[in-house]
Amino acid sequence: MRQNGKKEWVAATAAALLTVVVLVVVLVVRYQSEGGLRFVRQMGAGINIGNSLDVKGVLEHKPDACVQDFETFWHNPPITQALFEAVREKGFRTVRIPVSWGEHLQKDGTVDPAWMQRVEQVVDWALESGLYVILNTHHEAWLVPTQEKEAEVTAQLCRLWEQIAQTFADRDERLVFES
Repeated sequence: MRQNGKKEWVAATAAALLTVVVLVVVLVVRYQSEGGLRFVRQMGAGINIGNSLDVKGVLEHKPDACVQDFETFWHNPPITQALFEAVREKGFRTVRIPVSWGEHLQKDGTVDPAWMQRVEQVVDWALESGLYVILNTHHEAWLVPTQEKEAEVTAQLCRLWEQIAQTFADRDERLVFES
């Protein structure tokens, strides 16, 4: 009888431990799967800061265009820190900043340093204003991954994102990337 009682106790203990392990695993998986939803909820309502850094076709009209020429080519004023402060004051918590890079890439794939510096300044102003930022590559006509150009486009895209990643490596999780 004692042997049976010991076996029952061991079986009950093992079943209880297994139940606890399964419960913990279920809770951890649920917590992790809801993590993305919590992040998105924290981002709240957002606004798009378009037609400024995502302007394209400037060089065909103005071959010697400077950074500000690109930003204002579609008749928007230059982006300012005051814009992001106003956005935050109105209750928005996220801004999407679309950026066109194609006309700012040198032949070796290096982004024009002045352009990267301007993009960095704009992103930093948004972050300093307490906003989440979605930095987006936009209007990229060169980014057409046909079979004939797959290797070339992949290399260009990797080179671009390496530079973006290096530039923004020390920013926190409020900076999100979209391509």
